[in-house]
Amino acid sequence: MAVKSSVKTRDNKHDRILRAAIDTFAEKGFFNSRVSDIAGAAGVADGTIYLYFKNKDDLLIQLFEERMDWFLRQVRERTADIQNPLERLKAICLYQMEVFESDKALAEVVSVELRQSAKFMREYSNRKFSEYLQLLGECVSQAKARGLVRADVSPVVVKKLIFGSLDELAAEWSLTGGKPGVLKRSAGEVLDIIIRGIAAHPEKPG
Repeated sequence: MAVKSSVKTRDNKHDRILRAAIDTFAEKGFFNSRVSDIAGAAGVADGTIYLYFKNKDDLLIQLFEERMDWFLRQVRERTADIQNPLERLKAICLYQMEVFESDKALAEVVSVELRQSAKFMREYSNRKFSEYLQLLGECVSQAKARGLVRADVSPVVVKKLIFGSLDELAAEWSLTGGKPGVLKRSAGEVLDIIIRGIAAHPEKPG
């Protein structure tokens, strides 16, 4: 019984530290945030942070990995029954915006603060990010195989175009007040433009 209680307490601290890191990075910025700031927000001693994470950069990377792992599981479950790959593509992206709108601090950390870590930009393999891009690319490839997308369309180019567009929207949204509903609505408009542009038989507007 004692072992189970210890594991539960440790996991709870781990989650509290990650939540505190999200809020602290969003409020103060990655560069200006100190480990002591995160520890204080999590309600743990400074040294406790180092039981779970090597340093501030490692905390940022693990934060990203764990949130991405959760998102990928959720989005696969939510879109598994959508048969049209273009509709699935849109649903995946809109769910990402929905998650961001429900957690503005997370949106700011993912779309803005990650770039402030030299370790993340230079050394991190971006495994979870690559998995997300692959998910988008698979939707485009499946649509292409079914004749829903033009034969000259590159799934690699499209997935990067979509990510870049949504990333820019999320960064601007989180830095300019983050009004509810705006991000998801704007993303929907962008996705409609992109999907109409790559479709084999695009619908005429209006």
